[in-house]
Amino acid sequence: MIRNILVPVAGDGSDEAAFAAALVAARLDGAHLQFLHVRLDVVAVLSAMSADASVGMTMLQSTVDDLETDAQAGVARARAAVAAFCAANAIPLDDAGAQPGQISASFTAETGDAADIVAVAGRFADLIVSQRLPKRDMETGVLQTALVASGRPVLIASGVTPTVAGGTVVIAWKDRPEAARAVAYAMPLLERAGRVVILSVEEEGAAPETSCDFLRAALQWHNPATEIVRMPRGEAPPVQTLLAKATELGAGLLVMGGYSHSRLRETIFGGFTRSVLNGVSLPVLMAH
Repeated sequence: MIRNILVPVAGDGSDEAAFAAALVAARLDGAHLQFLHVRLDVVAVLSAMSADASVGMTMLQSTVDDLETDAQAGVARARAAVAAFCAANAIPLDDAGAQPGQISASFTAETGDAADIVAVAGRFADLIVSQRLPKRDMETGVLQTALVASGRPVLIASGVTPTVAGGTVVIAWKDRPEAARAVAYAMPLLERAGRVVILSVEEEGAAPETSCDFLRAALQWHNPATEIVRMPRGEAPPVQTLLAKATELGAGLLVMGGYSHSRLRETIFGGFTRSVLNGVSLPVLMAH
């Protein structure tokens, strides 16, 4: 069951997709939405700037004051966004009258490095919901660190609200531990789907993917409406083939493993994972 959902809040107007996706997941089991905003650590910035002899005290104080004002305004915007969302959806905020089994919410503001704080807080959540990042370097971002360092699944929201109950959930399957973990974490969603489709794209020089049959046999104990779609390797990259097919099938959610070349903070995502994170319009549940 998904009962505790962590939702990082930027407070800059970009949170709507993540809020909507988190609500879909929360409605399945009456989960608690833990909204978290991480504000800039002005003291750390002050320390770094103080080490630079070229920065005068007057400029230093002015910069720190501006940063503190911006940080406080960011907290206020994030809190207001969460309050407005909860009010619009009749969700009790900060345990104000929440009943057992009812969706509830809380808002917390922390100070420090956003990636590290989200990763640590995420270890105690059933699910992390993050908005999709724009096309840019993601190697040190909050999303990557949440995937790699939290040990928990991440639901990456897009402009399309996930459709789970009665909808089609597609699994981008590879016989890898990351994909198996993603499927396990997604089980509360897979059980409620109207249809589960296991997608497999043949890789050049590889034997036919027989593990799909084992996966279908296992998943049918949870959802009998589970099928396999195998696709030959075409001229287009496998990720494009898979995403096009998922869209054709009317997928409301894509489940996949997050593949990378390292478990360090400087992890470099593989090409398949990066393509999905940067280029798909579907909501994606991913686990590393």
